[in-house]
Amino acid sequence: MTSTINSRNQICKMNIQFQSISRKKDIDQLTINAVPTENNQTSLGIVYFQSGEGTISNENHFLSCQAHQCCFLDLTADHEIKTTANGSQALILVFSLNAAFADFTFNQVMRPKSTHLESYLNEIYQEFHAGDYVLCQLLTELITTKYINQFNLQASYDSEQSLSARKVSKAKDYIHSHYDEKINLALLAEITDVNRFYLVHMFKEHTGMSPIEYLISFRVDQAKYLLQHSNLTIAKIADTVGFSSQSYFSKTFKRYTQTNPSNFRKNHNKH
Repeated sequence: MTSTINSRNQICKMNIQFQSISRKKDIDQLTINAVPTENNQTSLGIVYFQSGEGTISNENHFLSCQAHQCCFLDLTADHEIKTTANGSQALILVFSLNAAFADFTFNQVMRPKSTHLESYLNEIYQEFHAGDYVLCQLLTELITTKYINQFNLQASYDSEQSLSARKVSKAKDYIHSHYDEKINLALLAEITDVNRFYLVHMFKEHTGMSPIEYLISFRVDQAKYLLQHSNLTIAKIADTVGFSSQSYFSKTFKRYTQTNPSNFRKNHNKH
């Protein structure tokens, strides 16, 4: 991922080149064609929805955009815009830059943190039709450096969120497969390769409960199924789903279901 762009020297090396800008009104369906480039340049686009909403897609990505959201597109491939609201309007800026600087995350939706992006795009549109290509170039440089930084910060956050989701999913998968065995927080932290306290934080963020709470809840759910569909004794069910004793199982079961295992079986037995 591109590091933060914060110097004039970096901007010069990026070799940003304004190409075109258009305003599309009352969009129903629109194709943004791939733009050929040369001399180690790559073509990019910014689509900014001024009103309405729609989708932007190619063979690898599908994005949903609403008013005042935008996305960077890699225009080495065609993209299709389809709107889902009447009166949808978008500004589309096309430009190129040095391919060595195009390693940031494309095809993500972003709501800019201020109204400046729409103002800049409107100004480029006006100057383009007035024939002032120098100002179009300068504003494109400004937009590119400012919003690549913002996109990268968001992509970094999204990547971190995706990583934590994978860690939580790995812990959950282990619980689902080994709930009848002895499991503690230290073991789950080792399996997911994260600090115990961070694992608890991630797990609560994604599930609303701690890993051990999730484990106990899952064991209770398995016990409920066995109470309904088997003739196993309550002691055997407690052992089968991973509880250390029948008394602990009964106490925990009542805490989660507001009834004891015997009454639950009596009222829900399907065997």
